[in-house]
Amino acid sequence: MELSAVLVHEFDVKLSASTLMGIINNLYREDLFYWDNNVEYMSVTPMASFALFSEKFAKLFPGYMLDEAMLIRPKSGTRRVNLDSLLGMLRSTDEKVYLDWKWLFEDNYFLDGAPITSDKVALVSFPRSGNTFFRKYMQLLTGVATGGDNYLHWNVCL
Repeated sequence: MELSAVLVHEFDVKLSASTLMGIINNLYREDLFYWDNNVEYMSVTPMASFALFSEKFAKLFPGYMLDEAMLIRPKSGTRRVNLDSLLGMLRSTDEKVYLDWKWLFEDNYFLDGAPITSDKVALVSFPRSGNTFFRKYMQLLTGVATGGDNYLHWNVCL
């Protein structure tokens, strides 16, 4: 809010809160300033308990890195899993298969890069990320209802 007030008062620039936050987040991802642990205060100089985006990312996700396009990529030692093998394990009713794959549930893994031949797409989300909005939006776009027992369910999240 303070940045928005400064933009309006000093530069006569009016931006919506969401646009301003998008700009700030992009600048942060480019390592142009430091943010404190609570994401309340910013600084252009290093300070105790402040970190650049790349520093915070490296601390939170040690097995991964960001490429030039800021896409998350596995480091060379990061474990990977084959999608077809994973689907076979998930569809299996054999307990031995599950026990052989128990290691998979102890950490995060990347797919191994093998071509995906399925035409199905799953989008996953976390709570409060817009899942209900997305389902309603898809209903408006496609005319396919998204709720109730007699409707096709969109098992899709943002």
